[in-house]
Amino acid sequence: MKFLIILYVIFSSLFALSVATLNFKKCYSKDLSCLKDAIQDALPKLKDGIDALGVPPLDPLLVPKMSNKECQFRYK
Repeated sequence: MKFLIILYVIFSSLFALSVATLNFKKCYSKDLSCLKDAIQDALPKLKDGIDALGVPPLDPLLVPKMSNKECQFRYK
């Protein structure tokens, strides 16, 4: 039982370290300039995805299905 607890602690620590090394920029929600810079900084990090977090790669971006029924714009 102690062996399983030790394994759990080791794997959870490694997971936390892998997530902590991503270094995403943090911003206040109303600071638009900071948000713009944070998005530009995050895109290259998300290009290949993040397996530890289950984030799929953005390059290439695959959209399995798209419908115009989901669009909220009204044309006059």
